Amino acid sequence: MRHKLHASNQVSVRKRAKLIGSCSLLAIFLLIFFVSPTPGLSQNSQTVRLEIQGLTKALEQQVLAYVDEIPAMPLDDIPSYTEKLQKITAKSLQAIGYYQSQISAKHASYKTNSTIALYVDAGTPVRLRTIEINLSSPHGNLDEFNKEVRALGLEKGKTFNHGTYEQAKATLIKTAQFLGYFDATLTRSQVLISKKDNSADVFIDFALGKRYSINQVIYKQDLYAKNFLQRWQTFEATVPYRASYVRELTVNLQNSGYFKKVRVVPDLLLANNHQIPLIVDLEPASENSVGVGLGFATDTGPRLKSNWLRPHTNRHGHVIESNGSVSRLRQELSLSYRVPQYRKPAHNSYSLDIGILNKKTDDTYSQLRTLEASEHRITKNNWRREVFLRIENERFDVGDTKDKINLLLPGIGFSRVKSSGGIHPDKGQFLSFQVMAARRDFFSDINMSRINAAAKFLTSWDRKHYLITRAELGALNTDSFTRVPTTHRFFAGGDSSVRGYSYQQISPKNDDDEATGGQFLTTGSVEYNRYFTEKFAIAAFVDAGRAFNDSADPTRIGVGFGFRWRSPVGPLRIDLAHGIDDSDSPYRVHFTIGPEL
Repeated sequence: MRHKLHASNQVSVRKRAKLIGSCSLLAIFLLIFFVSPTPGLSQNSQTVRLEIQGLTKALEQQVLAYVDEIPAMPLDDIPSYTEKLQKITAKSLQAIGYYQSQISAKHASYKTNSTIALYVDAGTPVRLRTIEINLSSPHGNLDEFNKEVRALGLEKGKTFNHGTYEQAKATLIKTAQFLGYFDATLTRSQVLISKKDNSADVFIDFALGKRYSINQVIYKQDLYAKNFLQRWQTFEATVPYRASYVRELTVNLQNSGYFKKVRVVPDLLLANNHQIPLIVDLEPASENSVGVGLGFATDTGPRLKSNWLRPHTNRHGHVIESNGSVSRLRQELSLSYRVPQYRKPAHNSYSLDIGILNKKTDDTYSQLRTLEASEHRITKNNWRREVFLRIENERFDVGDTKDKINLLLPGIGFSRVKSSGGIHPDKGQFLSFQVMAARRDFFSDINMSRINAAAKFLTSWDRKHYLITRAELGALNTDSFTRVPTTHRFFAGGDSSVRGYSYQQISPKNDDDEATGGQFLTTGSVEYNRYFTEKFAIAAFVDAGRAFNDSADPTRIGVGFGFRWRSPVGPLRIDLAHGIDDSDSPYRVHFTIGPEL
């Protein structure tokens, strides 16, 4: 019994000893973990700063581009890292033609930081001595290829740059793909460096192979006739391949409004005797497109706009479109049937339009009904030309006159918008001109001719200062001015005319002080905008203008200042203006939003 008890005690002692030993090991592990320094946090870890001396600013930037961020390191590692920096520096200078650089280094260490100083003599650069580029093709005629390549950046006597050399090879390959040399290969690309002569000899052999041609364009869709889709091509069915043909066809179809998705690719798998088809995958746009928008302007107040578009009228791309607009002063509804022309259908079309317009101001009222046939075309100089024949029926009330007039108006108009800078242009111009006429012996109630021209220019400097100028001229010739309907008379004043005056209130007036409109119009404006941030600016402006019958009628002038915000939908303009010709005239707030041009 004692023996068993003694054995039991021994087992207990061993267990306690084992437990104490395990606890001791755990304590030692925790002590090592929490007390011992970890890599990178060593007590002698140094923050390292690099200094480069002896190089120009450009060469110094070249070296720094090759040096990664320098990590903190133990003091003992700095000598080996210094040697590494010397090798990196030599390599970075060789990349731009400096093969004989001399580099020495020193480092100084303090309590917690070290400085590595590199003393660099870049030496004499290696210059291009020989440039031999050999192009070969079974066709032999490489004029178009050479025209596209032009300068490759490799010139005799210039410092050799490995980046320029690699870019030259990439340009050759890219141009070959662009022009349809899909089998082109670099058979030799070699640079021989002579440190003795400080020279570089470049040898490039480029086998172009045969050029591929487009033999057909396959449109994968069933909605439109093939001859209609072919109108969007800028090339014939069989031509030597150019990537620009693919890009232009893609853009033209995307901008046509007929398709939701467009994908144009050359199918090399179907190539036969270096002839390839272009495959055009098309996903038609929605059968009906409906849009609704809200707007506001001081002249008209809140405005609701709507649009309905049906591009799938038939297989020939005829389009039906309806637009509506409702505001306090103006209610308008139009229906248009457009037929794209054979050439440049994106911009050139014929249209038949029906319109209804009700318009009311403090002194005038008009109900206008129109039917118009027109041709729209873009000229070689990017002018948008419109030739039209319009039938108008208008009931109007102006001053002491109430009348109903029928007019048949042939006319022509030109307009052009040029700008750079996207939705917030920094430079641009808008020009427009229109002339129309009516004759009693040509289905009209009165003789009348009307000319109107407008111009607006935008320029800027330093992306902070903007100058905007605009002008408008108009003239009306008739032997029956009292019967001329309201829509053809001239008025001035308002948000986009002469600020500081109410909408269409600058005009000849009758004995009851009611605006009756004029035969002539002249307006002009100069405005300066100063942007203090990318989106916000203040403005100062001077507007002047008059609508008149007599040259002695005075010109009205409005001055003021405003606030500009480049909103996501276009510039927002808030102006406070005063008509200085009327001392009793109140200051007017003008609010507009929309494109500058």
